[in-house]
Amino acid sequence: FLVDSETFHVSMDEKMSFAELTLAMAKTLSISKPNLDMNKENDLVTVDCGAIDNSKIKTVLDFKPTTLHEALKATCEWYQNPENVKHTEELAESSSSTSSSSSSSSSSSSS
Repeated sequence: FLVDSETFHVSMDEKMSFAELTLAMAKTLSISKPNLDMNKENDLVTVDCGAIDNSKIKTVLDFKPTTLHEALKATCEWYQNPENVKHTEELAESSSSTSSSSSSSSSSSSS
């Protein structure tokens, strides 16, 4: 079934802090004591708005969100494959060379 001109929020149901996410990642990677100071302010800019309301996509498209545990496990397994890591590195290099060439061409055209 087709949904035309609709906007859907795709998200998990869990809400968590940066520290909780870091601890969940450490657990998934079997790191017993991650180097994380829970009392220290982190330097990341964050917006704490809670979990995004994904009720519309669940109702209209019968979306079933992946749990954080399942998503982290799948991501870690994916990165354990050297071909996937190589592909990610190639994408990063391609992206950085594209952005640096476009910024250098825009700076040379403005001179």
